Amino acid sequence: MGSGPITILLYPWIIDVADNYIKEVNTLPEKKELNEVRKSALKGTPLGGEMLRRKLISKMNLAHTTRGVGRLRNGS
Repeated sequence: MGSGPITILLYPWIIDVADNYIKEVNTLPEKKELNEVRKSALKGTPLGGEMLRRKLISKMNLAHTTRGVGRLRNGS
């Protein structure tokens, strides 16, 4: 995976590196995935599957990041 001072800073990894790691990193994401990443970054919501998101939102008290912008309308 490389050598020199940069490699020393990056290792040891806390997870196993996939065999196709370099290919995955250098592959452009699909439009849907890219939109999910952008939405997560803009709203500050956790990124991941629905179960993981719910768990993190609850654990980290992030419910406010899942609502729309502005005040609720009357009767809502």
